[in-house]
Amino acid sequence: MPLPTEPGSQAKATFVVIMARPLKEVLQDPEVLADIHQHPLTFRFCRGASLLVTSTHWPPHNYFVLGSADGTKGEDDDGHKETGSLVAIEGPMANVLSVLAHTLNFTYKLITPADNLWGGQLPNGSWTGMLGQVIRKEVDLALGPFSVTLERTKVVDLTTGVMTDDRCLLAAKGATEVNPWSFLMVLMPSVWVCLAATLLLVWGTHLLLAFVTKQTVDWRLMVEVYFRMLRTLFNQNVNWRSVTSLERFLMFVWLLGGLVMTWSYSSNLTSLLAVRRIPQSIQTLRTLIDDPSLTLILTPNTIITTSLALSQEGELKELHRLDSAGRTVYVQINDFPRTLDTLVKQDDHVLLGTTSVMATLIAQSFSHTGECSFYLSRQKVLSNIHSMVVQQGSPILPAISHRMRQMIEAGLYTHWVETRLRNYTRCRKSPSSITVRTSIALTGIWSSPGQAAIWPLPSLSDIRSWKEPPLWMPVLDAS
Repeated sequence: MPLPTEPGSQAKATFVVIMARPLKEVLQDPEVLADIHQHPLTFRFCRGASLLVTSTHWPPHNYFVLGSADGTKGEDDDGHKETGSLVAIEGPMANVLSVLAHTLNFTYKLITPADNLWGGQLPNGSWTGMLGQVIRKEVDLALGPFSVTLERTKVVDLTTGVMTDDRCLLAAKGATEVNPWSFLMVLMPSVWVCLAATLLLVWGTHLLLAFVTKQTVDWRLMVEVYFRMLRTLFNQNVNWRSVTSLERFLMFVWLLGGLVMTWSYSSNLTSLLAVRRIPQSIQTLRTLIDDPSLTLILTPNTIITTSLALSQEGELKELHRLDSAGRTVYVQINDFPRTLDTLVKQDDHVLLGTTSVMATLIAQSFSHTGECSFYLSRQKVLSNIHSMVVQQGSPILPAISHRMRQMIEAGLYTHWVETRLRNYTRCRKSPSSITVRTSIALTGIWSSPGQAAIWPLPSLSDIRSWKEPPLWMPVLDAS
């Protein structure tokens, strides 16, 4: 099948009628073997060949198209199980398979493993899933793409890598909430530092003037002056004893600066009260491990489960221990969309899988709901190359790898994957805070422990054990 030329178009790999001889018989011809060995880049089966290809539904790489009894077709985009038989596959790996079939001149029949698994080694040494089919020589090619591991290279041959992918966590975004420290975000840290420095400077200058005038300064006067300056910032009336003109001028400067700062702070705080924070707290494996209320969701018999079981120390070993603690649930990849709408959305389950698959789930969720309800963690683990699999010692490996290398270097596979993840760009950098128009609730007002601690401070200046100044002393009302 020729390569699609229109932007965004996708090749569709379909079942074909097998007219050529099976690949095993074709490769028994010495001339064919010599031609593959000498000219792998330009080699073609002169009389054709038929291959058995195995694959599973794995967005965004493979999409199964199912047929119903009435002959209609429906693409299984979201992975939900549908009735009907498999008639075709679509997606990036289907495009790769079509290019290989066209350039190598072979036809193929697509089958799926009975257990619908990628494949893992059992205690008795046998392999399950697609890898088991290749090892037992039931099929000639497995699409995958499969992660390249040492264990797999010992039993099968892997082609040139089509992509490099890693693993990350997928979790549900929390309900919007008021940032408890929003009152500190009104001013930049440098402004807070300057304000505190100015407060100390004016306070110290006033005490110095009082010492020069009265030749004495006790702790009551120091506390009284400090709280009077705070009352100015909180727009409360102040009875300021001003004996000299310097004290009056100092009070005027502090009052003017405090009023300007207070007005600016109040107006900006009103705007920040309309901002709601969207919690995205699960960003690392450590957060998942330390929170006993969270449950991990994995796909069974994959490179992830194998890597966790073989880990001897670190966070991966601790993740493996979650299984014995009853905090691990195993779900097939076809059930991921349903799991997203049920378990993950409850905010107590977290998915761990390849970044491309997790991004596909978010894109599908946005397509169905129009909302970015999920996010990916910043921490990435288990990064490795992914490729297709052929039988160990297969002569067609060089011919396939040369063609795949050309497609990868041209950026075709990356383009095909990004086409399938079109809606994911809407959620990839979704904001962690939003602006709303709603009434301020009591919980929002008292959500900040800092505000609750600061508000009573000015009133402490009214609890004084010292006497009020005599009536004959000049008093400046700075209210």
